[in-house]
Amino acid sequence: MPGGFHPFHAGHFALYQSAQQAFPGADIKVAATNDVSQRPFPFAIKEKLAKLAGVKPGDFYQVDRKST
Repeated sequence: MPGGFHPFHAGHFALYQSAQQAFPGADIKVAATNDVSQRPFPFAIKEKLAKLAGVKPGDFYQVDRKST
C-alpha cells in the first residue's frame, strides 16, 4: 500500500484495515519514502503517525522513491 501520507490519517488506517480483512493471512505492508523535496514530512514522522494510528510494527517501511 504505497502513498504520500502527508500526514498518515484515519482514512489511510481504514484502508490498511480493509486490506487486512479482504485478504486474511496476507502480509499487508505500508510503504513510504523519505523524500522531502516536494512533501513536508520525513519518513520518521510518517512512521510515527502510522504507528500511533494502529499500523502494526514492521508493517510500515521505507522505500526508495524510484521503487514506489
